[in-house]
Amino acid sequence: MLYDTPSGRELVKSSEPTQTLETLLIEASRDLVVPGKRRGRPQRLSSSFLFLGILICMLRGWNSQLDLWRLLSFSGVGTLPPVRVSDQAIYKRLAQNTHAHFRAFFEHMSAWLCERMNLRADLSLAPFANDVFALDESTLDPRKRWIAELRQVPIGDRRLLAGRIGALFDVRRQQWKRIDVFNTVADCRRAAFDLISGIPAGALILFDRGYNGFEWFDELTTRRLWWIGRVKKNMSYKVLHVIYDRNGIVDALVQVGAFRADQARYTARLVRYWYRGQQYEYLTNVTDARQLSVAQIARLYDRRWDIECAFRLLKDYLGLKWIWSAKWEVIQLQIWATALLAQFFHAYQMHIAEKADVDVFDVSLELLVRHVPRWLAEGYDPIDVVLSQGSAMKILRSSTRSRRELFHVPVEELCDPPDDLPRQRKPRYAHKAAGNFPRKKKQDS
Repeated sequence: MLYDTPSGRELVKSSEPTQTLETLLIEASRDLVVPGKRRGRPQRLSSSFLFLGILICMLRGWNSQLDLWRLLSFSGVGTLPPVRVSDQAIYKRLAQNTHAHFRAFFEHMSAWLCERMNLRADLSLAPFANDVFALDESTLDPRKRWIAELRQVPIGDRRLLAGRIGALFDVRRQQWKRIDVFNTVADCRRAAFDLISGIPAGALILFDRGYNGFEWFDELTTRRLWWIGRVKKNMSYKVLHVIYDRNGIVDALVQVGAFRADQARYTARLVRYWYRGQQYEYLTNVTDARQLSVAQIARLYDRRWDIECAFRLLKDYLGLKWIWSAKWEVIQLQIWATALLAQFFHAYQMHIAEKADVDVFDVSLELLVRHVPRWLAEGYDPIDVVLSQGSAMKILRSSTRSRRELFHVPVEELCDPPDDLPRQRKPRYAHKAAGNFPRKKKQDS
């Protein structure tokens, strides 16, 4: 039996048929990529031009560093003329430490993208906070033993790992805020201190229990940053006041660290509840239960998974799990280029969700990565395509992410703490040994 399915409205090609993703990248970087104008001066390959070439090679399918050399030396990028340099010059430039240049390029293009797409922050998340960021890190896959310094390293050794990415992800705008690349044996807490160094006061930080530490908690509070983290099983604390304790929900003010040798300075708030047979415990420095309820804490911590999904976009959908080179400097360039492409797809996801009036996670990010470059190359507006055919193509569909619905605690049942409740005490940090760096033993006198 034949079924007659009504078709959607006919798609109209964009008035700018050349508006491919490559064109957008070139347009975004035009303020940074400026060819030299002095007569008689040798051509110089700028860092911005080099990075733009890497982005274009990623879109076209990167096979080797020679592809980048052929693009920059013989084809050029868009309206930018080619720069005739040797392939060895490209290799040397890739091996140089140009980390600061590419960070500036990334920040410039991210700001341009937010302005062009008119990305609006979701202010329903923690309205009291200026921003909401998720903090986490991800380990890159092993490198190939192509260079001399790695040939003698046995397979499976952690020295083959390409490094780790520590990052802050803007949950409200679905954009990478900051990305740092560091060694696999580096202390994640030390790297986290560097990540939050430029965050203005009033922002909310979401992190998992791998970052738990009394000095870390106090540093965030001292910098006037809000934070929510999950409690470790072995964390000790002393209950000062119980705000609410019924219906399987406990809300209390505690002093973190019950032992004299290891204790935090500031009083924190402990939240515990049961959901589908499992107990969850969270710690936060938002001590006012009227400002942030237990249900809101649970929902906010669920949004910490936004950065996990963003890491998946980088590694699985955009190919960061395949490392181009064994050289550390080239690996960093690949990370920055992949992260910048991810900014574009996150922006399309947010923009489409706003136009379609759906939740941002109801827009399939994986399918956008597959189809948006083709739509742009064919002259179609991706926004128009998704709005007209997104449901039929399963690009617009109900998200499978869980949304916890907890018991709403009535405000009149909250027990406010007394005015003389201690809010600070003298801190003591044990500085326990961690990783491969055990504490040194005292020598006998």
